[in-house]
Amino acid sequence: MADAVTTVSPTYAREILTEDLGMGLQGILSARRDNLIGIVNGIDMDVWNPETDPYIPANYDTRSLGRRAANRAKLEERFGVEEGSGPVMSVVSRLGTKIK
Repeated sequence: MADAVTTVSPTYAREILTEDLGMGLQGILSARRDNLIGIVNGIDMDVWNPETDPYIPANYDTRSLGRRAANRAKLEERFGVEEGSGPVMSVVSRLGTKIK
């Protein structure tokens, strides 16, 4: 069994505990309500702020973007990626078909 169950928002996490929106799983989800977490899309800039983020080697802001190079170098080293000059992208997203 999973340590936690996540869904797309705190509101939806509450809604799927109901018979109307639980799709038959409301009983199981209600039993796990302490570990049911709604995660909102987007970035919490109070937590993930490159000026203050303790998890990156070089903090930076809009006036010191050159410091990002140290972060890129560390990232390339960490993952064994050949040094490059193209864009570095990362996406945290669902894998599935588009919701209409």
